[in-house]
Amino acid sequence: MSDFSRKKNIPKSPGDRLYYRARITKLATSVLEGRDLAEEWLNEPQFYLDEKIPIEMMKTKEGAKEVEELLYRIEYGVLS
Repeated sequence: MSDFSRKKNIPKSPGDRLYYRARITKLATSVLEGRDLAEEWLNEPQFYLDEKIPIEMMKTKEGAKEVEELLYRIEYGVLS
């Protein structure tokens, strides 16, 4: 595996990962109407993420985007 393909999925720094986690946790708290529900949701496998755990997916930029997109779909009732 080339250096480029291995690095493209990893956020550039721990600060980036922290930023994505804070941003998505805030969104989940709003969409799910509570911090406890958001934390629970983020730490359990999700059907619409192919049974992946959102908090684990958020280790990559692409995974974080998938989790964020799902939360917006939940917020607007567009699950398919």
